[in-house]
Parts: sequence; structure tokens; C-alpha cells
Amino acid sequence: MIKRLIAGGVVLAGVGLLGAGQTGRIVLAWVQPTSDFVQCTSDPRIWCEPGAEQGALAVAPLMAEAVALVERAHYGSFSQPVRVQVYGSRESFARHSAVQPIAYGATGFGAVHLSPRLAADPPTVRAGILAHELSHLHLQQQAGIMAVARLPNWFMEGLPTAVSNGGAALRVSREEAVFALVHGRHFEAEADGSLFFPKRADEFKLSWPMYYRQSSMMVDYMKQRDGVAFERLIRDVAAGKAFGASVQAAYGQPLSVLWQDFRADLGREKKAPQA
Repeated sequence: MIKRLIAGGVVLAGVGLLGAGQTGRIVLAWVQPTSDFVQCTSDPRIWCEPGAEQGALAVAPLMAEAVALVERAHYGSFSQPVRVQVYGSRESFARHSAVQPIAYGATGFGAVHLSPRLAADPPTVRAGILAHELSHLHLQQQAGIMAVARLPNWFMEGLPTAVSNGGAALRVSREEAVFALVHGRHFEAEADGSLFFPKRADEFKLSWPMYYRQSSMMVDYMKQRDGVAFERLIRDVAAGKAFGASVQAAYGQPLSVLWQDFRADLGREKKAPQA
């Protein structure tokens, strides 16, 4: 799962559970040494600790395509060097990333963190998680951590899921998400986020994969509805502008209208006769 935590000026995103003791985890992660990390593959953006060599080798062939995918989707290059840290154990991953050991990946402290759990997954899953986390990193680099923290959580999660073609939402199909949306089990696409009280999957009584899938579908709808407006929105968000005002400026309509139209379209799709 992906969640975000703001504490001490850090925005943390992780494919896994943050759980209790969040602030303590962040403080401990902040002071973890990385002096023993080395560039153990031909890709200098990948750094691994001792014992992580196999995991790093599994990620290296995916890096170039993932970075290119994210830069295309965000309409620009990374503004700072990309650093991906691969870990030799779940415990070390958790200490450095501030998420729980069951997580697959996280983004924070200026880097993407990847758990050794990914090494056992198919390349398509690894590629999705990698692109998802790189999308978080790109936005954090461009907009800054405070601007990202003020985004509505559904967009903060939906954009990386859409960019990565469903990374972190693979356990829920589009058909399942449409059924849930049409039958009233869905998130609410709010125009404003909350720094300290973001509304996330739990508040909407959704599983995290369902939340990711639904959020990414709304993001995809906004792009398909007006590609020029969507590009303007992404650029404005990357510049640190308020999300709701950016939607209004880009589309000439408030987000509430787009959300209503999105749900109406899904309702018609569900009722359409099958070929």
C-alpha cells in the first residue's frame, strides 16, 4: 500500500504499511547511515547495500524504461539526480525507509527504496512498483515536499498508479473498480488536500488496491477528457500551485463537475450491452 507521512519536513511514500510509531520510524530512518551502499550494477542510479546485489541486478534492466516512462508522463525530466536504494533484508529496508518490513517500496529522504521482496516477483510487477515510486520522486523533486503534502491524497496516489499502468493496484481489476464505483463504494475526489488529516483509503472503507485503482481511473479520465488541460494541470501542480485552482484554470470547470461526469460515464458504461 502507499501512504504518505509528513514529519520533520519529510514526505514519505511507501508501498506497504506505515503503521504505529510513524514519527519514531522517520527519525530513525533519517539518521540511518548509507556509507556502505555501493553502485553494484552498470546503472549508476542504483545503490545497494551488502547482500542486495541480486535484487539490484533484477531492477537494473527496468530502470531506463521506467525513468523514461515517468518523464514522459510528467512532461519533463527529473530535476535532481535519481537515486534508487536496494536492500539486502526487509529489516534494513524498513529501518532506512520508515515503512514496515512487509512493504515493497517507498519514496522519501530524496530516494526510492526497494525491498528485497520485489526480487521474487515477475518483472512486470517490479517494473510497476519501480515506476510508481519514481513518479512519486519526480513530483517531490519538482513541486517540493510541502506542496506535495497539500495535494488531495487521491491524486497524490492516483497519478503514480496511472503513470505506472496500475503499479500497486494489480490485485484489483478495472471491472471490479467500476462495479464498486457504480454501486456507491468509492472515494470522493476532493479538490483540496489536508497536510495533517489527508483522506485516504481507510476513510472511504476501501482496500488500498481498490483505492489506487479508482484514483488512477479518475486521473486517466481527466487526461482522456482533455489532454492539453491535463498537461497544464500536471505542470501547474509541479510548480507548486494549489490543486483545485489548477483544475479550474486548466479545464475551465471545478473538479466537482469532472468527478460527476466521470461517475456518470462509468454508469453508462456499466449499462451498455455487451457485444
